[in-house]
Amino acid sequence: MLLAAMNHVKHASDIVLWLVLSMVVGVGSGCEGAKKPQPKPPLYDRDYFTKPDEKLERINQDPRQINSGEEIQQLIDEVNRIQEDYEEFVHATSIALIQCHYSLSAIMDAAAAHYLNRFSDSPWLDEVVGGVYDAYVSALDPHGIYFDAGDRYHLSKHSSQMMSYLENKDCSFIDETYELYAKKARLFHNRLQVALNTADNLDQLRNQWIYSPIYLNYFDQWIAPEFYLRTDMSFAQTAELVRARWHMRNQKLRESTDHMYSWTRYEIFLDSVLSSFDSSSGYLSEDEWVSNSHDLGMYVSPGYGHVEITALHDEGAARSAGLKLKDRIVAVICHDSRSHCEGHSQVRLSDVTAKELITYLNLKNHDRLEFEIHRPTAPYKFEKKRVVLKDLKASYAPKVTAFVSTDLNSSDDSSKVGVLKVPYFYHYHDQPDSEGSSQTHSVYEDIKAQIHAFNHKQVDGILLDLRGNTGGPLFVASQVLSLFLNEPHGFQYVMGPADHSGYQVSLDDETYPQQTHLPLVVMVDRWTASLAELVAQTLQVHKRAVVIGDSATFGKGTIQGKYIGRQVRPDEDDGEDLGQFTITTGQFFSVNGYSPQGVGVWSDIVIPSLTESLVADYSSQPHPISSHIRVDPIDDYQPSPDDGFSERIIAARSLSRSRIEASQRFTVIHKVAHQIQQIQQTSDDQQMVEMRQGRWSPLEQLFVKQRIYGYSDQRLLHSIVELYDELSEDLGLEEAILITQDLISLERDEDL
Repeated sequence: MLLAAMNHVKHASDIVLWLVLSMVVGVGSGCEGAKKPQPKPPLYDRDYFTKPDEKLERINQDPRQINSGEEIQQLIDEVNRIQEDYEEFVHATSIALIQCHYSLSAIMDAAAAHYLNRFSDSPWLDEVVGGVYDAYVSALDPHGIYFDAGDRYHLSKHSSQMMSYLENKDCSFIDETYELYAKKARLFHNRLQVALNTADNLDQLRNQWIYSPIYLNYFDQWIAPEFYLRTDMSFAQTAELVRARWHMRNQKLRESTDHMYSWTRYEIFLDSVLSSFDSSSGYLSEDEWVSNSHDLGMYVSPGYGHVEITALHDEGAARSAGLKLKDRIVAVICHDSRSHCEGHSQVRLSDVTAKELITYLNLKNHDRLEFEIHRPTAPYKFEKKRVVLKDLKASYAPKVTAFVSTDLNSSDDSSKVGVLKVPYFYHYHDQPDSEGSSQTHSVYEDIKAQIHAFNHKQVDGILLDLRGNTGGPLFVASQVLSLFLNEPHGFQYVMGPADHSGYQVSLDDETYPQQTHLPLVVMVDRWTASLAELVAQTLQVHKRAVVIGDSATFGKGTIQGKYIGRQVRPDEDDGEDLGQFTITTGQFFSVNGYSPQGVGVWSDIVIPSLTESLVADYSSQPHPISSHIRVDPIDDYQPSPDDGFSERIIAARSLSRSRIEASQRFTVIHKVAHQIQQIQQTSDDQQMVEMRQGRWSPLEQLFVKQRIYGYSDQRLLHSIVELYDELSEDLGLEEAILITQDLISLERDEDL
């Protein structure tokens, strides 16, 4: 019989032919009609595609099951529908295969770039293989609540087979591990939902986790604090908030496992493995990569059909228009000819990709920009509003700000200090306008213009404020240095095999001549990192500047390369962006062979601050790169003459210490810093006891919020400052200006 040859659903045309022939010969009657087609199942359900074979086999055994043309048509429709699903399944499977190959190839390429260009003498592949799987498991289950001992024993087999997986581009270990993780995570989420639904108070809720020490510990550390923090809400209201957040997590898990197009499991794998190289390497998904809109002065986090505002800059267009934290942007309203709405009156954010979203949120693409937002008024209640960005000049981008100090110290003959605040070493281009021209924004040009303005105002010295500056491109840092220093031996860096020889960077290029010889002070803090540390270190080593501020900078002396991942799908020629890879490929050093890596740049004069206590340095980060590496000094390098430089630092340090000891406001900083250290040394168990007894202070509550909600150190510092009126002003900057004036006066006295 013809059906015997139909061993797979892809031969749907033969099935239809057989059914038509059956009608012609009058196949039997008297049986129940065919059932209605079932809803389309998830793509991962492979058993779904065997059902037509089973149904047709039953018809083959008893053709009398079909008794009308309508029933035959229903079966034909069902077969065609499953045929379409099968084709989609094959397409999804091929994409998943490409994602697998891409992920493992990216890991191999990134590892080669990282290890071959670093200082590791061991075989780089051995180092990668040794940590790949453990890094992936730790990223999925950082608190150890999903995978039990049996799961970890079962999964441990993948560690020994990792070399084979990498060589054969076999992603079975990713799929198996992620699906087990998703299953266990959903089980935990469902148990939490049941507990929240049945408990009437926190004690009842906690008692439902006593059977598992691991679950109970997690509950005490991550769930219970929310109920203690929300003293203005009832237990039921807080439980509803917790339930909603965990429901969203569960929904994301289902989406990532129910659809074979999901790239989530591979993104987690990429980021976890790259991050295991060192804390500066990693992977940003496309959503994370393009989720921030500096032009509007805001940061956003993608949600379901909206983006939520997570941070606002004071000078940005978003704040000027009245947007607030936690506002949800659900649509962009298009009015003008320059907007990228492609003929639509509005664009719903549920209908666009993350990359398209940034196009719509880019201020340069609009003459007028309007948002439809949902503003939270109560838990799960929102007010619908429209916000228009009228002041297009209020757009925000990192930029240099400057001012000239007033006389803060009457004993120094009114020295003028030009203060330069440099938040980032930026260099970017505007999008071309209708005529195709664009403008370049460079920190080099902005600092240069401010130096000329300082010269016009006849300042006596310059204070370069690099607090919070995390660096930028290497060539921009070199340009900034050339504004203050003319030196053939600027600094050196290593990007290549570990031969411990540096590549010299000269700072005497006629293209970028030195712009000022005025006394220079560089102010830093624990957030000063990367190439901002290079600038501070280079000016310090050449005795061109005195470094002041926190005792040391962050301690990141490495250089990263950034690459945009591309994926070519079977039916597309150009592919699509997947995200951004950041790989450590080099390290910079001073002319005498030292790097700030792991130790930071040490200040000549220390100014007390809260960042000293709040911010962890590089050496405390996961997988730090060794800080004991040194390269040879440049052969013909000669140290700069002292010329009283050290004596002036000692004298200025003594004057600063006297002022700080006499200052009541600095006393508050010392007191708060001491409290912060005590909180950081308090064990989690003791913290929970104090929490239950209601004995925790507002400062302690802020640290709990940071741990639970993932607050950044910057946000935590801002919240701490709001607790104390004495900290409302920038005491550190005031003292830095006074130190600069002291140094100017001391140098002036030497010249007399």
